[in-house]
Amino acid sequence: MIIFPVKKIFIRLLILCFWTAIIFLFLFSPKISQYFVTGKSLSVFTFSKFIDVECIKKFEKETGIKLNVNYYDNNDELLVKIRKTGGAGFDVIIPSDYAVELLAKEGLIQKLDKSKINFLDRIDKRFFGFYFDPKNEYSIPYAWEAYKIGYNKVMFKATPINSWKMGFDKAYAPNPIVMNNTPREAIMLAALYLFGSIDNLDDEKLEKIKDLLIKQKQWVEVYTDRRSDYYLSSATCAVAVGSSGEIWRAARQDPNLEFIVPDEGTFMIIDSVVLSAKSKFPDDAYKFINFLYSKKIVDHHIDKYSIFSVLTDVTMDERSTKAAKYTRDRLDKVKVDFFRNVLTEDQMNKVWVELKVK
Repeated sequence: MIIFPVKKIFIRLLILCFWTAIIFLFLFSPKISQYFVTGKSLSVFTFSKFIDVECIKKFEKETGIKLNVNYYDNNDELLVKIRKTGGAGFDVIIPSDYAVELLAKEGLIQKLDKSKINFLDRIDKRFFGFYFDPKNEYSIPYAWEAYKIGYNKVMFKATPINSWKMGFDKAYAPNPIVMNNTPREAIMLAALYLFGSIDNLDDEKLEKIKDLLIKQKQWVEVYTDRRSDYYLSSATCAVAVGSSGEIWRAARQDPNLEFIVPDEGTFMIIDSVVLSAKSKFPDDAYKFINFLYSKKIVDHHIDKYSIFSVLTDVTMDERSTKAAKYTRDRLDKVKVDFFRNVLTEDQMNKVWVELKVK
């Protein structure tokens, strides 16, 4: 039988494709089996500066579980999205304390199986048992923050006072300033400044809080939760009112930036890991949680994002160690509260809308 040249070329191409496929499968079969044979995936919902892409890739490579990571800017956004879906489509969620309390009360997160968690003995015991989850049935503390005032010392002629007046009284700081953009947090910071407490905030007090925020707006350059570093480092603003994570991240990169924990007291935030009540892959979720708390991964995130970890065995550079110690020591000396659920969402939204339309 005579085989024409065209047929010979076709047969050779088939043979080449066959052996190429064999080599490809040999080299990449682990990856292929991970994503196509197991077909496993997890959905993670977190703040944007908590989980590095390189760590996501590392987890996927080690376990074969695909991570779909979604980000939110604040807890209000998180609550809206989780409530809208009832938790469906999410597995691991990283909310702050007051959001944990609401998610648990609304049945949107599930109780944890602590037998599947391998790092609980490495967590500083001071971070357990708070108001939002007294028995830590639903949440595991991951990182902590305190609200501070960050400032660019180049823009100050004299040493700044250790007070919230730097954020709420124009006479005590060069303007303009950066102000927190989360209604709950801004309102409660103003309440602490005016009344020394967030308890018993009636309509009269809310009106005074609104008036203070409207007055403050005159020298606010921008309301933001995530760009304090830029506005301070660029000397666009002299002062920023915000969380220690955001402000320390800026100060760590710029020697002209400093921060204080005011004498009047402050607020603490504990960010925790929880499981959606409708997680379809809880066993895989625990694998990711254990990975997230492994020492090497936590050390990486501390270095990259300047977070304050709840773990006792983390490694930090000298400046980060001093910053964490200063903050912790100040929290032991001043009044500390949380952004507790003492106001309804309608009350907070009313104040915030009236502020923004002025």
